[in-house]
Amino acid sequence: MNNDVASLFFNHLFINITANLLLVIGYRYLQMNYWRRTNHHSWLIAVFCCVSIIACMHYPISVSQGYLMDFRQIGFLLGSIIGGPVVSVMLGAIIIAHQLFLNQAGLAAAIMLTVCMVGVVLAVRPMYWRHERRGKLLIVTGLSLFESALLLLITFMGEGSVDILFFLQFSTFKLITLIAVFYFILQIRKYFQWLEEINQSEKNRIVSQIAASISHEVRNPLTVIRGFIQLIAKREVDQEKLAVYCEMIMAETDRAVSIINDYLSLAKAHEEDAKQLVSVKSEVKYVINVISPYALLQGVELESSIQTEGHIEIDPYKLRQALINLMKNAIEAMPDGGKLTVTAEDHFGSVVIVVGDTGIGMSEDQLMKVGTPFYSTKVSGTGLGMTLVNHVVRSSGGSLSFHSEVGIGTDFKLEFPLVKKIVI
Repeated sequence: MNNDVASLFFNHLFINITANLLLVIGYRYLQMNYWRRTNHHSWLIAVFCCVSIIACMHYPISVSQGYLMDFRQIGFLLGSIIGGPVVSVMLGAIIIAHQLFLNQAGLAAAIMLTVCMVGVVLAVRPMYWRHERRGKLLIVTGLSLFESALLLLITFMGEGSVDILFFLQFSTFKLITLIAVFYFILQIRKYFQWLEEINQSEKNRIVSQIAASISHEVRNPLTVIRGFIQLIAKREVDQEKLAVYCEMIMAETDRAVSIINDYLSLAKAHEEDAKQLVSVKSEVKYVINVISPYALLQGVELESSIQTEGHIEIDPYKLRQALINLMKNAIEAMPDGGKLTVTAEDHFGSVVIVVGDTGIGMSEDQLMKVGTPFYSTKVSGTGLGMTLVNHVVRSSGGSLSFHSEVGIGTDFKLEFPLVKKIVI
């Protein structure tokens, strides 16, 4: 490699690396300014990734005579994983269209590679979101290695030639840049989740002050009940209207009772826990037996897999209440039927309980508000049920996380530290 070629190689390499590291700055900007307005999040990520892809394609790296490569796949992977199927297809189309515009060599290889990677990334994407940070980094590393191997295969199939040493150098730099980009983005995401946990802790601290709000919530149904009783007391109501009024009185009474019960459950959750060593398997099976009739009544199929013999330290009655709340919410999120999946398994010193449904799902904006007192996606909900779940889990040293997609469903994951049972 002569000096001019080496200089051009490293200049274009620097531009490719910089274009992708700017994605981290863009993601940081989005998290700071659009963390709660996540309905625009995916498309703004797509814009940043599109700019990065075009910049990389404009400054390709020559790995052999007439054969050019770049770091476009980093922006494509990031946009596809965060943005979802629509963004993935859009970025793939942009790559192909821009390749045509630049009229560069290797158009057929670029089309084949892009189409294959769109399919592979969309297939792997759900697995990516189910893993923790280390698993996520391993998945994107695997995707990068697969893309490099596929590119090499397509090149040889097309009877092309490539300098293997240059190709390996290029692939190494790309892999390092890819890992760095995803690592920093995962760190940024963790930082903002940490900030959200602080905010959530502050919200939970003021739950004891919600009594004033309760009086307002209960006053509405009581006012309605009082009005109907006054109408009935006039003795000028026929039997048909009387039946309607009585039905409304019962409905509003049930509404008031529901609000009070939710508040009492939440208030009790903040009392001293009667913790004891409990079998996760026994408690989860107990709740499944309790909720099964309700699932059957709603036309929901219930599937369970309990693969743990572990024990945790928790108040068993509060654990049952938390699981019942989650499963009941999951069933009610499937008004036209569906599948409720409950799993429990050991995972590196912890036990993980997952309650999943195939219901209507929630937007990212709705997910941000889950657990906030008096916020609910249900018309008649109070939102206190999820606040109770959050408190029960965290007061026992556990963690609560969730993932949802509109029209696909929601998964709630509860993770508790395992405790060894001492046999005397």
